[in-house]
Amino acid sequence: MKLNFSLVKAFAAAAALFMFSGCDRGGFNGNNISVEYTLTVEWYPVTGGTVTPESQSGITEETPVNITAAAAGGYRFVNWTLTSGHALFDDANDANTIVTLGWNATIRANFELHEVIPTCGSDGHGHFNDDIEYGSFVDDRDDRCYRTVQIGEQTWMAENLHYAGADGNLGACYDNDPAHCDTYGRLYDWSAVMNGASSSSSNPSGVRGICPAGWHVPGRDEWSALISFVGSLSGTQLKSASGWNNGNNGTDVHGFSALPGGGRRADGSFENAGSFGYWWSTTENSSTVSALGRYVGESTEMGMGWYNKAIGFPLRCVQSEAPIFTRSWNAGIGADSAAVIATFNDGTLTVSGTGPMINFWSAPAGILWNEVRDSIINVVIEDGVTSIGNAAFYGHANLTSVTIPSSVTSIGMSTFQGCTGLTSVTLPSSVTSIGLSAFWGCTGLTSIIALSPDPIPIEYWEIFQRVDKTNVCLYVPEGSIDAYKSANIWGEFECIMAVD
Repeated sequence: MKLNFSLVKAFAAAAALFMFSGCDRGGFNGNNISVEYTLTVEWYPVTGGTVTPESQSGITEETPVNITAAAAGGYRFVNWTLTSGHALFDDANDANTIVTLGWNATIRANFELHEVIPTCGSDGHGHFNDDIEYGSFVDDRDDRCYRTVQIGEQTWMAENLHYAGADGNLGACYDNDPAHCDTYGRLYDWSAVMNGASSSSSNPSGVRGICPAGWHVPGRDEWSALISFVGSLSGTQLKSASGWNNGNNGTDVHGFSALPGGGRRADGSFENAGSFGYWWSTTENSSTVSALGRYVGESTEMGMGWYNKAIGFPLRCVQSEAPIFTRSWNAGIGADSAAVIATFNDGTLTVSGTGPMINFWSAPAGILWNEVRDSIINVVIEDGVTSIGNAAFYGHANLTSVTIPSSVTSIGMSTFQGCTGLTSVTLPSSVTSIGLSAFWGCTGLTSIIALSPDPIPIEYWEIFQRVDKTNVCLYVPEGSIDAYKSANIWGEFECIMAVD
């Protein structure tokens, strides 16, 4: 890849020289050859909206290009992403922003279905307890606002989940009537609720499933903890004070506000709305047949049963103590390599294990921690990891610090590109290579500590593109200042001092 890129730029420069050689050279400056790039703009889904421009050529380096995405009715703009090439967005989350090219690039405007919903300040179904002080949060996947309630040491959603998935087809409304979804939430089969996760009986379950970020599907022991805290008459105390058939209402003293949303049978028919409320757990009885569900009905106690996983039930999510997740992968996708693990907790992403990180440009799932990207403030890479993959932290604008261990020997292409909040980085002496555009657009950098006595060879000047080298101080080992001053790219930093 490096060879091809260098050759292309060489051919471009040669072409420019050839063009001038046959013309009047009166105004020609051989040190200022202009290379022009082409921008291609895609959008997804194609029914989601429009973009301006759809393509533009003749763009010179460092020339800002205004780009606009306009959502169609029923959709909303999500963000801009880079499909190929090299480009930097001023704000990838703004539909009207600026992009700057460092090479030919293809970018994409992403749209998603968007439903206008009432604010948390309104009581959409009229069954909350006015004497309870509810909390609230917004599910950023669809902008739906949910009320929450603390019961004992747990914080529950005070209403059923209404998430329909990115395509709008996840789960179903009772009797296929959207008005029932507004009141009771959606009905999901167990497989959809788990979203690929395995059964869990723990407290907490550790299964996010289809719950919003920072929330999870309750396991058997979490339901048991709720019932234990409520005590006797759990069915009566957890039911809403209105909305039940035949006056079979509850007292809702804890604000759980359980409604009789009924369910969908495996054959697709619906039953028991108005009489029973059901909710899934993460705990299965058989890997192919049934899973634990909780229900309230005519009894004064909350009941428990094992239900066919194909049945559709509502879902209540429980707030996680911290948005924690774990991901694992092998280098090279399918290569025989020791595992490298990523764990996110309370603003810090920790990468540990033995071996190289993958190339995130080519990974099928892209950057695995995209779901919490905006919450990542610190990155800690532990000893044993040998490389930081291409684009691993591309566009992580809220990242302020990164710890790189002495086991790392290479930093990939665009690894920290667009990390505008990063203020300082320390490169251990073990690092021998830095990829193209690795720190491109890190405009917040004020110091770089390079611990190798010999300057790390830099082949591409774009590594520190858009980094103001007049305001960044480069700290190097004592006795290496002259070597860095005379080294390619490193010598462009006006402040080069000995590290303490």
